[in-house]
Amino acid sequence: MDTIRTELLKQWGISPGVDENLLVPHIAAERGDLNLFKEALKVGLDPNQKDGERGTLPLHWAVQKLSFEVAEYILKEKINDPNCRNFEGNTPLHYATVKGSKRMSQLLVEHGAEVNAVNDSRQIPVFGAVFERYDHVIEYLASLSDPKCHACKKKRCAIHRADLDFTDEDGNTALHLAGVHHWGNGTYNLLVQLGADETIKNKEGKYPVPPMKIVHKTVREVLFGLVSVLVIILAIWWGVNKPAEKDTGIYH
Repeated sequence: MDTIRTELLKQWGISPGVDENLLVPHIAAERGDLNLFKEALKVGLDPNQKDGERGTLPLHWAVQKLSFEVAEYILKEKINDPNCRNFEGNTPLHYATVKGSKRMSQLLVEHGAEVNAVNDSRQIPVFGAVFERYDHVIEYLASLSDPKCHACKKKRCAIHRADLDFTDEDGNTALHLAGVHHWGNGTYNLLVQLGADETIKNKEGKYPVPPMKIVHKTVREVLFGLVSVLVIILAIWWGVNKPAEKDTGIYH
């Protein structure tokens, strides 16, 4: 197989030493080269063999590099499972949300990607969009529904739409993440509008808090600390530099 890899890459003008941990189908997907991908399959290279470094498949790479043509071909031909996982349990949809691609997310969902697939850190795809503040992706994932699903009609479905109240390994919801990782309230407010629950505590017993409240609290604490330090410094200065008291006794 190493010989086939070397010869095939040479034919495409690619150095055989490039991305040594990746197989040819992975390299083709990474580069968005559908012809190379098809040729790799034609000569018998396995598109479902995971790479040795992260355990990814070609679909992971196509999604990560936003190679829509390759990703669509893989999905239509059912070459990789849309819910395939790497060594960290991440599916292609996890990759798509972190990249902020609604188009890629939609392509995956239309071909059977699980909206609430859980990785090894108990994170679902929408968390990636929350981390990166991709509100358009959050809105898309939270608006998914099945017309036959009764829970979808009440916007309480945890199967067809993103579960905004899902908790990670630390008990944090999407709202907790939006509160801690952002400076503005935009994403936090969007999540609330989409139905996220503000009354869920994480494992530390903390409720979600809008980012600006955290900022205001932090600023107050910093200012209080600075004032306290200044008072101490002034007290020390006064103790060292205060004028000596004059003796006004009557016995002089």
